[in-house]
Amino acid sequence: MDIQRNREILPGIVRRFAPAERAALEQLPEEGRNAALCRLWSLKEAWCKCTGEGLTVPLDRAVFTLDPLSINQPEFTVRTPEPPEPGWSLAVCVRTREPLTLRVRAVDL
Repeated sequence: MDIQRNREILPGIVRRFAPAERAALEQLPEEGRNAALCRLWSLKEAWCKCTGEGLTVPLDRAVFTLDPLSINQPEFTVRTPEPPEPGWSLAVCVRTREPLTLRVRAVDL
């Protein structure tokens, strides 16, 4: 799982994405591009954690599409539920092909 506040993602990171992901981002309208990029980055981080390799794994090994949401690795299931607050990206990745149901709630700490 990964959750983070949407922010500007460094171009050096985007260059490590798969060519299809970069092309899809470039086709988006400017005003929606950063939110989509943050959502994609959360997916990448959730997947990296799920593999057990962390950020040592090449980011272009897993290729995501956002609409509809998918990953090119069939042994993983990914979801991007609505985060509890606007301006955040949330992604979940599990190593299963089984249906996945999520419930998200905010907890004040």
